[in-house]
Amino acid sequence: MVSLREGLNKLIDGLKTDEVISAMREDPLSQNYAYHRMKEVIDNSLIVESELVIANVRSENTLLREKILMLEAEGIKKLSTDQFKEDKKLKQT
Repeated sequence: MVSLREGLNKLIDGLKTDEVISAMREDPLSQNYAYHRMKEVIDNSLIVESELVIANVRSENTLLREKILMLEAEGIKKLSTDQFKEDKKLKQT
């Protein structure tokens, strides 16, 4: 996953190279709207990042659920084997 610093640097670089923002800064009539464009770029970046985090958490959750199911199955199998051994001992006595 990208570190916070790397993400912010990428975002700042994106703001510096955004053609729409550059054009707005050059035009006196649209200079006031450059801030809104910057906010839009930041919001879009945060949405993309949050979607990536959600996807990663879902994937990790799925893997952990599968691991739990495997461990439960192994535990049940071990319990069955142990019970079988106990039953066999009882029958022998």
